[in-house]
Amino acid sequence: MRPTRSGGSSGVGGRRSAALRYQYQQPRHSPHHEGEGLLQMDRSIICCVRLQTLLYFGYWYDILYAFIHLMAVWYKWRWVTKWEAWGAIAGNLFLCFGVEPFRIFLGYSGNLGEGVASMLLFVAVSALCLAFLLGEVVALVHVPELQGSHCSSIEGKPCFLPIERAAWCFRATLYVFELIFGIRALVRLIREQSARFFMSLEAADRTFQQEASIGFLASQAGG
Repeated sequence: MRPTRSGGSSGVGGRRSAALRYQYQQPRHSPHHEGEGLLQMDRSIICCVRLQTLLYFGYWYDILYAFIHLMAVWYKWRWVTKWEAWGAIAGNLFLCFGVEPFRIFLGYSGNLGEGVASMLLFVAVSALCLAFLLGEVVALVHVPELQGSHCSSIEGKPCFLPIERAAWCFRATLYVFELIFGIRALVRLIREQSARFFMSLEAADRTFQQEASIGFLASQAGG
């Protein structure tokens, strides 16, 4: 806060103190940037801390998720025979190395940078990833080609290990919470940016009216 000199209720000191207080209360801007000054004073941070925390822990869990699936492929490649099982394995690896880095980047840039497009893409990609994992869990139960007796060349060896299923369930749970906080952050971001847009329109209209009034008075004085 800018310091002001205290003075009496009248005289030069009192007038100077009142002028300084008025100068502090009014934003400094030129007539051409009136809206910009008002918006800077009203700007607030709308980053979702909970979503950012989930993204941070999700990043480290993705490394563990990828390691689990790589070790699982190395362990069971000898007895998995059906192409359906290999398709699911390839889908998990693509999710680890192709989709997750892009999704995490969208979440970070959209949340910290307050980007509506990035947040919208983050929510859409997260929903698709959640649908893939849920479909994989359902297919593992209802598709015969993914059962151990059909897709394994060694009796008693499963196509998908229990640790893989646990990793899917935990990753799906993270997707659910990230979607909840991501949608909340997206709605809040859209509302905040819409308010800033209409405030800028109002400030621009007010600036135009002031400049028109100044021009009219100048023309009257000149006439």
